[in-house]
Amino acid sequence: MSKKAISRNAPCPCGSGKKYKKCCQEKEKQPSSDHVWRRLLEANSKIADYLIRYSAEYWGEEALYDAWEEFTNFREDEPFDFDSPQMLVFLAWFHFNWRPEDGVNDENTIDYKDINGAEEDSGEDNIAEYPDLEKVDNSALDIHLDDEYFDAYNIPTIAQSYLSQHPHRVSEMERRLMELCSAEEFSYYEILALHPGEGFKLRNLILETEIYVKEYHASEYAEIKSILFAKIVQYDEVALMAGCAPILIPPQYKNQILDLRAKMQSDEKILTNRSLFEWDFDVRELYWNVCDDLHELLDLENSEGDPLCFQQLFFNIIVTPQIAFDKLKSLGPDIPEDELLSFAEYDDAGNLVYVAFPCVKDTASSFTSEYPTMLGEIIIDQNEIIVSTNSENRAAKIREEIENRLSGQVVFNKSEIDELDSAPEGDAADFSEEDLQEGLDHIFDNAVKEIIEKQWMSWIDEKIPALGGKTPREMVKTKEGREKVTSLLDEIEMRVTGFPQEIDQLESIKKVRKKLGLD
Repeated sequence: MSKKAISRNAPCPCGSGKKYKKCCQEKEKQPSSDHVWRRLLEANSKIADYLIRYSAEYWGEEALYDAWEEFTNFREDEPFDFDSPQMLVFLAWFHFNWRPEDGVNDENTIDYKDINGAEEDSGEDNIAEYPDLEKVDNSALDIHLDDEYFDAYNIPTIAQSYLSQHPHRVSEMERRLMELCSAEEFSYYEILALHPGEGFKLRNLILETEIYVKEYHASEYAEIKSILFAKIVQYDEVALMAGCAPILIPPQYKNQILDLRAKMQSDEKILTNRSLFEWDFDVRELYWNVCDDLHELLDLENSEGDPLCFQQLFFNIIVTPQIAFDKLKSLGPDIPEDELLSFAEYDDAGNLVYVAFPCVKDTASSFTSEYPTMLGEIIIDQNEIIVSTNSENRAAKIREEIENRLSGQVVFNKSEIDELDSAPEGDAADFSEEDLQEGLDHIFDNAVKEIIEKQWMSWIDEKIPALGGKTPREMVKTKEGREKVTSLLDEIEMRVTGFPQEIDQLESIKKVRKKLGLD
C-alpha cells in the first residue's frame, strides 16, 4: 500500500505543532549528506581536471617541477615522478596551496596526460577544448613583489587565479569548493573515532579542532589513534577530504606534532590557517621526516634489531623427553616447573612425551624490556626437538644452547625456511597453533602479570626520555603534557594490541591511565 500524501497545510506528523510545509516538508526537500558528499566528490574530480589543464597551459612544465621541489622541501632524494604515491597529495597542494610568484611562462607546456590518464597531448588540441582561455595578466592580480609590505599569503593559488580569470565557467558548488580548498591548509589529524566504510571523527592536532569526515574508502583501512596529513574542508554540513597523504602516521609521531604546535604557539597563542601557511615549510618537513622513518622501517626487524627471518630448527635426541626437558627448562621463564609443564602430555605409564614452552632471556633494565622477551618456542616431542624463531641470530643462539646442554645427546637435523610445513607427523603435527598459544598464555599469566603491573605503576614516576626527561606524573599537570603522555600510551597500546600474550600490558596501561586521570 502506498504511503498517503500529507497535505502541505496539515499539522506536521512529527508533533512539532507546525504545519507540515513549515516543518518536515522543507527538511525532506534538503538533499541528504550522502548525496551532497557524492556531488562534492564529482565536483572535486572536475576541478582537478580544470586546474591540471589550466596550470599546464599557463604556468607550464617548469612550474610543476618548481612546485614539486618546494612541496618536498627541496629533497634531492625525492625526484618528480608521475607514478609517485605522493602525487595525489601533491596535486591538491599544487592547486590549492602553491602560489606561483613568477607569473606565466608562455613557452612551456606540460603533457598532463601522464597525470590524469588522458589520451590527448597538450598544445593546440587542448586549447580547442577551452576556446575562451586567456593568458593570465599579472597586473590583474595586483601583486607587487618589490613592495615593502609584500605578503605571499595574498598571492592567488592556481585555483584562485582560475576563478578570477573564468568566474562563469564553473558551477556554484565548484566555485565554493575551490575557494574553501584554497583557504584551508594541510594539517595533521588524529583519528578519534572510526566507522569503517562510512567515515571518521578527526582532531586537528595543530588547530585543536574536531571534525567528522565522510570518507568511505580511507575509513576501511584507517586505525584509531593514527594520524593523517590532509586538507579537509567543511562544505555546509559535510566535511570533505580534499587531499590526503598516502600513509597512516603512527601515534608515536604525535609528540613531534605537539612540539611543532608549541613552537608555533610561541609566536601566537591562537593558531589559524594563516599560521599553518606561515609555518608550511616546518609542517611539510615533519611529514617528510616521518616518511623517511617509515621507509626505513619497511625492513622489518625483531625487538633486537635483527631482520625477520622465520624458520624452524629440527633436532633428533637419544635421551628421553624428560631428560631433555630437565636440561633445557632453564631456557624458559623463571616460573615453577609445574606451570612450565602445565601443557605437557604423558603416556599411559606417566612418562613425559610432549612439552612446549617459550625460550626467553633476561634483558636490560629499561622498562620496555624488563619482562621476559621470547626468543622462540621449544617443542620436545618424543625423540625430536623443534624450535621456532624469527631471526637467524636467535636461531644460532638457541641451537648453540641446545647443543651445549645436550652435548652428545642431540643431533642437529636441519633448519630450512622453505620447510616450515615439514614438522614430524604425530601429536606435534596435530597440535594447533591456537592450542599452543593458549598454553603459552597460561604459562606467562601467573609469572609475568604481577611483574608487568608493578613496572607500569613505577613507570608513572620514572623520567622518560620521550617526555623530555620528565615523569608522566609531572607531565599530566599541563594540557600539552597530558596529550604527550596519552600519545605515548596510545603508541604502546597499538604495538601490543592483537597479541594475546600482551593482554596484561593492556590491562596495566588502563590502570596507568586511571591513575593519571587520563581514562
